Amino acid sequence: MKNIVKIFFVITVTFCFITIFKIYLIIGSYPHINVLKNNSLFTLDFAKELFLNNYISVKDYIINELDWRISNKEDSLTKINIYVPPRSFINLHFNQRRNNLISKFYPILHKQKYKAYHLNNNLKDSSKIQLRNVGVNRDHYINPKHTSLRIRFGTHSNSFGSKAFKNILRRETRKYSFDFFANVIYNQLCGGLKINSEPINFIMNGVKSPLFLMEDGFDKYLIEKNRNREGSIIEVGFNGKIDDFEHNYYKENSKLHNYNYKTNDTLFVDKFIKDMNTGNIPFLKIDQEKLNCLILICFDFFGIHPLYDTNLHWYHNPVSNLMEPTIRETSIDSNFTIKKYIKIRKKDFISTYLKKTNLNLDSLRNVYYKNFNLEYTVSKMKKWDDLYQPDLIKDRITGVIKELKNHNIKLIKHNTGIKTRYLNGESTIEKDLIINSDETLDISNLKKLIFKNDANFYLYGKIINRSDKKSLWKVENGSSSIYIKSNNNITLKNIDFYGFSNLQETESNHYLPSAITFYKTNVTIDKCSFTDNKRGDDYINFFRCDSVLVKNSNFKNILADAIDSDFSNFKILNSSFSNIGNDGIDASGSIGDIKDSLFDKIFDKAISGGELSKLNVSNINIINSEIGIVSKDGCFINFNNVGFDNNKLNVAAYTKKIEYPKAEIYSSDLIQNYLFEKNILTNISNKTVDDVYSLMYGNKYGKESK
Repeated sequence: MKNIVKIFFVITVTFCFITIFKIYLIIGSYPHINVLKNNSLFTLDFAKELFLNNYISVKDYIINELDWRISNKEDSLTKINIYVPPRSFINLHFNQRRNNLISKFYPILHKQKYKAYHLNNNLKDSSKIQLRNVGVNRDHYINPKHTSLRIRFGTHSNSFGSKAFKNILRRETRKYSFDFFANVIYNQLCGGLKINSEPINFIMNGVKSPLFLMEDGFDKYLIEKNRNREGSIIEVGFNGKIDDFEHNYYKENSKLHNYNYKTNDTLFVDKFIKDMNTGNIPFLKIDQEKLNCLILICFDFFGIHPLYDTNLHWYHNPVSNLMEPTIRETSIDSNFTIKKYIKIRKKDFISTYLKKTNLNLDSLRNVYYKNFNLEYTVSKMKKWDDLYQPDLIKDRITGVIKELKNHNIKLIKHNTGIKTRYLNGESTIEKDLIINSDETLDISNLKKLIFKNDANFYLYGKIINRSDKKSLWKVENGSSSIYIKSNNNITLKNIDFYGFSNLQETESNHYLPSAITFYKTNVTIDKCSFTDNKRGDDYINFFRCDSVLVKNSNFKNILADAIDSDFSNFKILNSSFSNIGNDGIDASGSIGDIKDSLFDKIFDKAISGGELSKLNVSNINIINSEIGIVSKDGCFINFNNVGFDNNKLNVAAYTKKIEYPKAEIYSSDLIQNYLFEKNILTNISNKTVDDVYSLMYGNKYGKESK
């Protein structure tokens, strides 16, 4: 009996020794775990779980390690260095859900967030971040050492933007460079939302991982980088039910006077999803140009995977009030025809859309590829080619390029007659006036146009304007707005605009901040006046307009901004701004010239430049105003021959958003009464203040300080 006990004891001890030895061998193959060895969390239970549930074969190890090695060019890549505390690390990498995903498919995103730190130099120089597992398929999780993550950066942590999202992905989950290539083409052909991805050096707890991809998350910074206004981004979900859709991003806590953006945006999105799920194509809610372009790209080049309901993500563009698709999760499929796709994916939204629209791919090619810049597209791929490019991807891209080179483009001419509508004498609009893209509005003999009953004016076609005598456009009853989006050059001359409000179209849930909106339109405004608006953030908003000329015009008695320019090229000449409730001219992401003009009684900033704008200002006067000229967030301003008189603050330059580079401001004028943050670039003075931003926006300077 004693011998049996001894034998059993020896066997038990031996087994325990071997088990412990194996565990530590495995732990040695997980360098990330080394930081845990002397930590109280490193227990036998944890070691057991690690050994039993997370062991990977030698084959998997070789595939995931050796196959990822690339050239020394990776040293030039963006570096993301994070520290994950022990408890978060364990929960993130070694959890039951990850094990379940490896063994079988679980279509449920893991949303448990864990605290970590983004390191600039070391742990002392760091900022808090949040991270979680990301991805549905097992390829995101197959190697517990290198799992796909979603990181939400904290304030002051990076150049991406405060609280920006980034996906840190195993690169095979995005077919290496394929997503990037598809997004470059989509953006170039039709201005679709471009989701950027790039190879990065990723370091976790001091251990450098094989090359990862960093992909833009769905957040405000993705939208801003694409020169768009904030709006919701949604996905329909797995079951195609209204309860199953998810807001990937929506603008929070934003109010525009008496309406709430989030509420109305969500209402629009809800209606869109209901239409999709009932099988009714929401034609009036879809940007069909971009959707057709995306379909063409998928069928021609990348396969149909991005078209599945579960992969489609939709951006609500609040300026156009249309839903725009995004392209992601591309893959190489067999050559599919539309008929094959409809048969296989008969329950998907795109399948229903194709059946009801009867798209002709050849016709689409003629439309979209006519201005295709092959050299530009190839140049965008250079960074990827230098790093790592599987032969399969190289061959596919070569085939795409060859197809495009050999494609004989013949533009299709549509012979549609132009309809002309007339407004003469004194006219009244009591319901929405809509001039479609195939129509022309002739106002040559118009003297007075009265707006009543909340009627709005929508111009998508041409306008023939009078040039010799003044006409008055006046709102007498209700709230009216003007919205112009045209492929034609629009000229407005000798018109007095009075009493307009920002667009609030309740039936279509179309809400805009400005009384008059120009969207993707070349426009000239000459000898016009804009006075006494009733509601809104701006009287005029130029949004993504390539050519804007405002001259010999007057802006007076305006509630907030007189002119707001977003991602536009503009010139303001010989014009006046007086009694303006906020900014005279507010420019974001724009290029502008401002000359020979007067700014009098501006309640906030006469000229405000931000977000990489470039402004030249000369021969103007700014008097009796709160603040004169402001440069912030990577804006470049050069001003000369500017007269300042009786202003609370003449010039300021500072950083408001940390993701942008240093502001710049230059002048040959002798300037007094200024505030410059120490990190800005200027030739005006070397006297700086640590934190100018803290003094602005009503704290000491700005309209709220009055």
